[in-house]
Amino acid sequence: MTLGKMILLVWLALVVIAHPGRGPASAVTARSDNRVPELPAMILTPTDLGIAGMARYPIDQVDGMTQTAQATADEFVDFQGVPRDRAQAVFVDSGLRRRYQHVYTLKYPNDPVPAVYTARRIVTSIFEFPDEASATAAFDPLALLLGRDAAELTPSAPVGDESRWVSDAAPELDVNAEIGVTFRTGRLIAYLAMRDDVAHPEQTAVETLAASLLDRIQTVTNASGPGLSGYVLRFPAEVVMTGPFEGYNLVEGNVVVRDAGYKDVYLPLLATAAAGAGALDGYDLANALVLPGGGWAGDHGSTVYRFPDAGSAAAWLHALPARLAATSARDLRVTAAPGVGDEAFFSTYLSAPTDIIQDHRIDAVRVGSLVAILTGTQVAPEAARQLLTAQAACLANGGCDPVPVPEGVIGYAPETPTPAASATA
Repeated sequence: MTLGKMILLVWLALVVIAHPGRGPASAVTARSDNRVPELPAMILTPTDLGIAGMARYPIDQVDGMTQTAQATADEFVDFQGVPRDRAQAVFVDSGLRRRYQHVYTLKYPNDPVPAVYTARRIVTSIFEFPDEASATAAFDPLALLLGRDAAELTPSAPVGDESRWVSDAAPELDVNAEIGVTFRTGRLIAYLAMRDDVAHPEQTAVETLAASLLDRIQTVTNASGPGLSGYVLRFPAEVVMTGPFEGYNLVEGNVVVRDAGYKDVYLPLLATAAAGAGALDGYDLANALVLPGGGWAGDHGSTVYRFPDAGSAAAWLHALPARLAATSARDLRVTAAPGVGDEAFFSTYLSAPTDIIQDHRIDAVRVGSLVAILTGTQVAPEAARQLLTAQAACLANGGCDPVPVPEGVIGYAPETPTPAASATA
């Protein structure tokens, strides 16, 4: 599964056409800074939504994305109409390091307008600053911008070190209403909003979510998060066209991203299947690569699951080829990958004949109790080995920095495969 399959338009990244990030992927370096807070772990879970009264709201979409300060400023200028000088002052000149945004799109238990798409959205953003002093100085300008300069609400209890609550519609208006809060805890500033298409958000529900979010932020800050965001295989930003769209699909056994809406070939790879086999946490990343001069050059996804022990991780990996063979994947070919991690396999398959791009891959590797899956459009066999080897090294080293894109990934066109019996890993 790839978390960003259904993305919001406002999150489309700018196309970058420089390509210094291409080259061999065999050299993997450990992450240059493992001390940074794991912002993607600072999210609300479906359990939190249930506690706030939304247990019966089906989760329709889940989206997540990490952005630099400049990318955040550009988004607010391009898609929200914020003057560039104000966005630059709030997001760049303030010292902001990065932002992680996460969105749950929930359907109503009883859809009030079935003829059109309507939903409730729970939006969280975590802004990281270098220190508490810079976060404190940035709080008021950031809170005003995020709250669209609306008048403040009065909460029943304060949240964090300081906070600002707003609503962008009067209580009697039931269309496109929003209640949001911006609060600071230490050197992090969090934003939480509940947006409704055809109803008015309940302030008590938002307050409950805010308390849960603060608790999650403090837990991750003090005890660290699961850490899997550092284990997925990333490429340099200059070769990424859109994305990366990323986030936890499984947290402490709690499935964040459900199976609905995905093709059956992905089902064996998703958080529900992994959790059923005992996985504790899972992290998913997806992005599209860019051709020299611009244009789509293929998809790349990396998903990592942590199991309680090596035995359960191995059992899940061993079962994947047979489960993939039971899907709609055509001409599935699975081969063992000796020498990669503790054990690994490569696989290629064809999707539906009506698809414009039919050649895809699913490669997997286990290192101890961690299993990583690389997905996307097909690449050259040697490139597939380099990528899976780099992914294995990332698991073994406790994380890694982005790796160069090897030859045979960008612009690769596989020969038309001939049907063949599948081998097993």
